[in-house]
Amino acid sequence: MNKVGNFMDDSSITAKVKAALVDDEAIKSTDISVKTEQKVVTLSGFVESQAQAEQAVKVAEGC
Repeated sequence: MNKVGNFMDDSSITAKVKAALVDDEAIKSTDISVKTEQKVVTLSGFVESQAQAEQAVKVAEGC
């Protein structure tokens, strides 16, 4: 059984991930694009290090 409160459409997921990336000071989120299709989030773009890439994934997974 799905609860209405747990429902999020793709655009809501994208907005939530983008906001979380902006809030994370360790990531230059302006260089990361977020795309959500059928509730699958894809991050693309450029970061300065592997650590930033891993942090971006961690932030997105936490949304």
